This record gives sequence, C-alpha cells and structure tokens, in this order.
Amino acid sequence: MSKDISIDVTISNVRKRTGQPYTDQYECDFHFASTSSEVTDNGDVDLSCVTQGAKLTFNLKTTSFVMNNQSYQCAFPANVNEAFWIARQGGPPPGKGNAPPMAGGGKLDNQFAVGNDSNSTKAILQDDNDDGNSWKYCLVMEFTLGKASKDIIIDPVIINRKPDL
Repeated sequence: MSKDISIDVTISNVRKRTGQPYTDQYECDFHFASTSSEVTDNGDVDLSCVTQGAKLTFNLKTTSFVMNNQSYQCAFPANVNEAFWIARQGGPPPGKGNAPPMAGGGKLDNQFAVGNDSNSTKAILQDDNDDGNSWKYCLVMEFTLGKASKDIIIDPVIINRKPDL
C-alpha cells in the first residue's frame, strides 16, 4: 500500500543552462501544484511523516513552449525512467546514470522505481520511503532542437521517513 500523490508541473521561460552542474542542458521557470501538503511549489517532496511508501505522479501541464521566437513541443522521455535522475543529498549531483528502473525490474538504491503505466505527459515515481535519507532528484523533460533531443532539468529534493527501529 502506498500514498498516492499527484503533482502538476508547469514550465515556462526555457533557456540554456550556463551554471553547474548541468551546463549545456536546459532549465526553466517552473511551478509544482498538488493538493498534498508533502509537496512544495518548488517541487520538494517531504515524506518524513508519511508512514508508507509513496506513488508520486507527475503530470506535465506544459506540452509546448516558446524559446527565441520558436515554438517547441516537450514531453517526458520515451523511456520514462529517464524522467528521473536520483542521488543522495550531499553527494554528487544526479545524472542520467541515476535513472531508476521500471517497476518490477529492481529498485534504485532499494528505494525507487518508475511506474509502468506512464505516458508522455505523466511520469510515476514509486518510493519505498523507508530509509530516512534525503535525495536530490531531477525531473527531466525532452524537446527536439534541430535534429537533437535536449533535456530540460528541474532539480528538487525528496526526504524519506526514518525506518522503524
């Protein structure tokens, strides 16, 4: 059993990122909306008081944007597990190598898997929420620039509850 948390994500003002650690990727202004008190406007998810696992459903409400007077379509990656890069808080920033597997195929750090009923505007992250750690995660969307796929990266935090002793 897990707590279902739905999170609507809107983005605007997409631009090339110049700062570390994601230089040459893209960033944006963003807003996370949820009826759940565990989610902040900046996308941080605090599960420290949730007594079970969590199923975080991210709904991309922005499917197109204008950059440099051109319109682009954006979506979560076709391999939906690549919509999430996750690493421990305090360690190196997450990258593509930190994508959790699809549900049923193991879990990243025994905590995270991606739901198998996701689509281009929905990405589901399943969190066992029982290790007491804080995690950095990147929510990643893609768009095509020329013939190349480019990543838009948002990087909030997930806080898991401490395990029962």
